[in-house]
Amino acid sequence: MREYKNSDVFFTPRQAAKYLNLSLSTIKNYIYSGKLKTLKTPGGHHRVRKSELLSTMGEVLPEQVSFRQGPKDLDTIVKTIFGIFSTLGPFGNSLRLHSENVASLAFD
Repeated sequence: MREYKNSDVFFTPRQAAKYLNLSLSTIKNYIYSGKLKTLKTPGGHHRVRKSELLSTMGEVLPEQVSFRQGPKDLDTIVKTIFGIFSTLGPFGNSLRLHSENVASLAFD
């Protein structure tokens, strides 16, 4: 059984969706597919640890991006987007390749 520290921050799925500016159904899809690990309360409600949410959905550390304040630089934005693409599997890979192709055409 995992132990949790008092300093751990947990979100409801609705709060997690708002924090990452995603739809609630997107967060729930990741929870129910097992891609996003949660803690289940005695009442059967899911709670998502903030660090788990960021590592799964964005593969960035909380210090790198604060979505409420906005990303600090373009590199952080790109890493976050590609991290989200990687969680989508094959569809995300095609989105990543498309993004890279558009960027190469735009900057050549």
